[in-house]
Amino acid sequence: MGIGSLCRFVWSGDYSTLCRQARSGRYVVQGDPGTADCVLGFAFGRLGEEPNIQPGISNEELARFARKHFPNLPAILQQEVADVYELLTPAPVLRVDRHRQEDKYLDTREVADQARLLMGQRGWQVALLLAHGYHVPRALRICTRLGLCTVVPAGLEEIPFCTDSSQSWTRSAGAWYRRERLVLLHHAWKDWL
Repeated sequence: MGIGSLCRFVWSGDYSTLCRQARSGRYVVQGDPGTADCVLGFAFGRLGEEPNIQPGISNEELARFARKHFPNLPAILQQEVADVYELLTPAPVLRVDRHRQEDKYLDTREVADQARLLMGQRGWQVALLLAHGYHVPRALRICTRLGLCTVVPAGLEEIPFCTDSSQSWTRSAGAWYRRERLVLLHHAWKDWL
């Protein structure tokens, strides 16, 4: 953790690659969805603040995508996606609603780590990654770093930005890119990528 992991991340070219993906929204489709044991869904933006959070269009579309393409897979979903998914299907959902440490922001790594534990408890080996197309590259790297085997489906690039999101970085491609460059460096410093 620290300067060594940050330097390795930058010098390896991984930082440049992830920055290009953060700017373009392009990601690599990988694996066979038929091998997945569950869907692992990451939220992208939201409307409002605690305790009145609403999902917003990005999370609504992520839930619809999961329901349409993977209706028979059990789901581990972050709160804003789970709120919509539960309205679309009677299938049980394992929710990731808050950080395990009180008063800490529920970030991508924490969601992935909680999902890893839930998968282990159930004997699930492969997660189908569900995230906004611009978020997929970082979410995938975090999952891989945590030892999760993931499948990344095509079609997530169609998930829209939520222009009214209370999280300003999820309102547009430009806003995402400006913040993501710094988030990637932070995560590399923490040795999360």
